[in-house]
Amino acid sequence: MDSDLKQISKLILKERFSDFESFYNDYALDLDLFKLKHEKILLKWFDKEDFAELKDYLYPEYLLIIYGGFLNKIYSADWSGEEYPGQVKASLTNILKTYDHPTFKWNLKVFEATLDQESIKRGEYIDLLFKALDNSLSDTGFQLLFLDLFNDEYYYTILPANEIAAALNIAGKEFRTCDSKTYDIEITSLGSNKSKIILFIKNKHKIELKEILKHIKNSPISVEKSCSILRIKELEQELKNLGCEYRITENTAAK
Repeated sequence: MDSDLKQISKLILKERFSDFESFYNDYALDLDLFKLKHEKILLKWFDKEDFAELKDYLYPEYLLIIYGGFLNKIYSADWSGEEYPGQVKASLTNILKTYDHPTFKWNLKVFEATLDQESIKRGEYIDLLFKALDNSLSDTGFQLLFLDLFNDEYYYTILPANEIAAALNIAGKEFRTCDSKTYDIEITSLGSNKSKIILFIKNKHKIELKEILKHIKNSPISVEKSCSILRIKELEQELKNLGCEYRITENTAAK
């Protein structure tokens, strides 16, 4: 296990890190014996008929997700949203229980009343939900931490607030850590490749060509808002390649 994975595993799993280390070492030593010994845990993530192909799916960082899930320390959610209303809140309560903390105050109706439901695009709701839940969670002395494995799944946990800064300084080859801040990336000047920028904005926001000139009339032009700095960095590279000027704004959680 490399040092970055070990550091973040210790922060998340606390006194259960040694158990995860044994789990990891079994995987590294002999995959067939690992599957037999830890079948109960693996069946929570894979169907038994998929066991023959597990070598194609397992890797060190994902082992942390699996074992963290087994301990109710790490949960996941799809980028497009919750599987059912209250999924994320329930999972955060389960993680808090591992710290002997019951739960935190949360009112879904109050949160949703603040949203313009008609303007929210697919995938944006869960970003807003995480941010709002983290605001409420912070009153208990805890904070959300995301493990980004460079796919479209949110893997998240909770840490004591005084451990978040250390966690955000840890990154490995196959993972990064993020918090629930949101980031705006906006175009401030179209630059010399105006036609390419217009096409980019049209495709990004699915705007009719006849409406695009109205959309870009006033600057800055919003590109995307996200709680993933990695996503923002991807868009930043696209804008650099297009040759336009842009800015990135970090929005801290409002209390």
